[in-house]
Amino acid sequence: MTASTELMWRELSRANTLNPAQRHRWRLILGEVGHAVDLASHPIIVDLGCGSGTLLRKFREKSATARLVGLDIEPLALELARKAVPDAEFHQLDLSRPAAGLPRELQGSADVVVCSEVLEHLDHPEHAVELARTLLRPGGAFVVTVPAGTITPFDRAIGHVRHYDLPRIESLLSGGGFRARRSYLWGFPFHTIFRMTLGMFRTMPAQWTDDHFGTSTAIIFRILDWMFFLNRKGRRWGRQIVTVSVPAPAA
Repeated sequence: MTASTELMWRELSRANTLNPAQRHRWRLILGEVGHAVDLASHPIIVDLGCGSGTLLRKFREKSATARLVGLDIEPLALELARKAVPDAEFHQLDLSRPAAGLPRELQGSADVVVCSEVLEHLDHPEHAVELARTLLRPGGAFVVTVPAGTITPFDRAIGHVRHYDLPRIESLLSGGGFRARRSYLWGFPFHTIFRMTLGMFRTMPAQWTDDHFGTSTAIIFRILDWMFFLNRKGRRWGRQIVTVSVPAPAA
């Protein structure tokens, strides 16, 4: 486990929870999943790169009957996720390698696979896309979020190796056997300004640890959270990409 990973899971909990960008990202994902599947119909929802399980916990709050599955490579993240969602199931899996080690009974079973803010960390994101294709049943939905725009020093410090634009993420998904149902940029203008400001001041992860995250920052985040409801969706402006795709029919 790297020092940056340890920092992310153990010492950035308040920033991750209160970050308005994260909160609205969860809102967008929950909305897209709600459009894709009836959450009251016992769906199987898989979170690729589930981290500490916060998103799965939000799915559980929306559906008491969904079967929730989390996949991640980090033991510490999985430990926290099991505590966050005790009735979900978790598997340790390297998303950056071909789909090996995936339990057979999960293959072709998922109604929805979510992969949020993960592909930008992977040297070989095509393997995660392949894994999603293996997991999904015919007609299932693959919901992806990735960052757009310039990579800042903060982004590099938390492990980003690339950012995307719409053509690039759509090409990645198409190459992995998916057909786009909906793709858009979100976040203009307030989320975009927020991201640009972080880049301008070259903030580092250590500045956002729980020890440094004070009341004034929490108040600023709360104000931004309200403002972010005014952000727009489209294909021209924004630093958050959201895509929903389905497995393409075999040729």
